[in-house]
Amino acid sequence: MKKIIILITTFALVFFGCKKEPIAPLEIADFSVHVGGQNQNTAGRVSIDNFLTFLDISQNTTEHEWRIADGSFFLSDEVSNADADFADFKISGAGNVSIEKKVNVLFTEAGLHPVQIYNTFDQEPKAGPATAVEQGGLWVVDTTYMIDVYANLEPAFKVFKGMEEVLSVSASDIPDISDASSWPTIEVEAGESLTFVDLTTIGRPSSRAWSFEGAVPAASQDSAATVSYFALGTYLAGNINSERSGALPAQEIAKVIPIQVSVVPSTQPFFYEGNLVEQVDEKIVFNVGGELAPFSGQEGTFTVRVVNEAAGFDQEIAVSSAKISDNDATAIELTLAEPIYNSDVLTLSYAGSEIKSADARILADFGPETVAMHFEPNAIQNADWASFETEDPNWKKAFAFGFWVGNSNGDAMMPHYARTQERFVSGTS
Repeated sequence: MKKIIILITTFALVFFGCKKEPIAPLEIADFSVHVGGQNQNTAGRVSIDNFLTFLDISQNTTEHEWRIADGSFFLSDEVSNADADFADFKISGAGNVSIEKKVNVLFTEAGLHPVQIYNTFDQEPKAGPATAVEQGGLWVVDTTYMIDVYANLEPAFKVFKGMEEVLSVSASDIPDISDASSWPTIEVEAGESLTFVDLTTIGRPSSRAWSFEGAVPAASQDSAATVSYFALGTYLAGNINSERSGALPAQEIAKVIPIQVSVVPSTQPFFYEGNLVEQVDEKIVFNVGGELAPFSGQEGTFTVRVVNEAAGFDQEIAVSSAKISDNDATAIELTLAEPIYNSDVLTLSYAGSEIKSADARILADFGPETVAMHFEPNAIQNADWASFETEDPNWKKAFAFGFWVGNSNGDAMMPHYARTQERFVSGTS
């Protein structure tokens, strides 16, 4: 466990006072604090089973006492942050009061704990951050520092498949990776998701970090993280790392997620999804309904037909390369053996059995589908709003793939802007 030593330097207690009234408890952040070599204003916070060092540098006191509550203990000066167990340095029989100028106080219970200093002077103090009160011929300073003791972090979380809760781990549960073979197995189809919800409250974490096996994404810092599984196999779910940092007493605690995730083939068909476009480099790209397994030698399963009526051209062009897109594992990229032009009308068909999803589903035959050709912007046609578009069912997109109008586009029945197949210059729309 990481230990923290905090030195509170109370310039306190060389006092200046002029009002004779009761003293309200003061927050420790009102005083100069030294924490691990850096000046901070958070000396009133500490992790459980750690200690703070309090130093009274008052001058000319006639009486001096530190007073602590039950659950706190005075430690000897031999204690250091290198020690494994601070409890070994408790001062036997010290009780709750010390007349030492410097005290080390160990806090063994979470919550707010008072550390009181009681000083008397035979004359009114001339300087200090608290007011002295005259009592029976003496000047008394009675000040309480409230120390906020943070419990150790104890992660808690739940796992959901859709709306179904499939796992609940409480703060007191301590799953062990050595028991993984006996953990329950959650079966998901390739492409399905699980949601992991952080419910940690004990120890008051400031953040968390999820780590997942076999999932996309493989990591998340969200309080509710939804991840998907594509590759077949059985995986240990991963772990959660609860963290407390910043101005809070630093701590990190990891807890494994005690389930196995079995990814089985999807029962959903593996279809062509669309977005069939020509890129600026004349490559043809389209999407399918899931991540692709590696493939090769499938160029002959694609048929590309090119028609250009003005040029009197109507024939098939061979595909010289077919591969998974480097930028999208759900996209296939085709390179043609001959050049094409944006005045051409291209259609694409597929018939084969060797292109498969990551979970071994066979891509269904499709086509012919029309390719949306690439056009560079020009002075007549503003590519921000007009082009030869691929159809999209969303009225907020003007029914055109790659475009956006939003709520200002009227409604689905009467849009202000919409893709049309009337009066096209070339292509179909």
